[in-house]
Amino acid sequence: NLQTIFLGANDARLPNTPGFSQTVDLEQYKSNLTNIINHPTLQAHKPQLILLTPPPIEERKALAHDKTNGINVMRRTASNTAKYAEAVRQLGKEFSLPVLDVWAAFMKEAGWKEGDPLPGSSEIEQNQTLANMLHDGLHLNPEGYEIIYRELMKLITDKLPEHAPDNIPYVLPSWDNAEAWK
Repeated sequence: NLQTIFLGANDARLPNTPGFSQTVDLEQYKSNLTNIINHPTLQAHKPQLILLTPPPIEERKALAHDKTNGINVMRRTASNTAKYAEAVRQLGKEFSLPVLDVWAAFMKEAGWKEGDPLPGSSEIEQNQTLANMLHDGLHLNPEGYEIIYRELMKLITDKLPEHAPDNIPYVLPSWDNAEAWK
């Protein structure tokens, strides 16, 4: 059985910012993920885990959304969220788990190259491609979900082919097998 762990977008919120606290310190975040991965109840089911990095954020849209709730302070930054994505990559290596790098997939789609300023940062011109993937700068639009689906299916097919949909036997007969349903 496959199980994904997709945490970090809210954890990466900056500390001491207005609103209900969601911030989880980066070291605590890594510790929490490690505890989840190693949890005896989870391990008892022997799942094939897939870690997902948090997606990047779009600071302008996040701030604009926060302002509609009376919060006029930047609570998330592209650079801080990138650190949480890197932590997931590191844990994937440490535990030999596949990682769906949502952050990198979104950045690739946005045309970002290593060493360039981060799309999503309010310090540079808005990257419309990234903005289109994120409804409010944090939560995904259909375009973002489509990227995750495409990349997840590619990861499963390439690295976990025994879990690919075409390789999994039916539990019940096919809907069009009338004889089997009698």
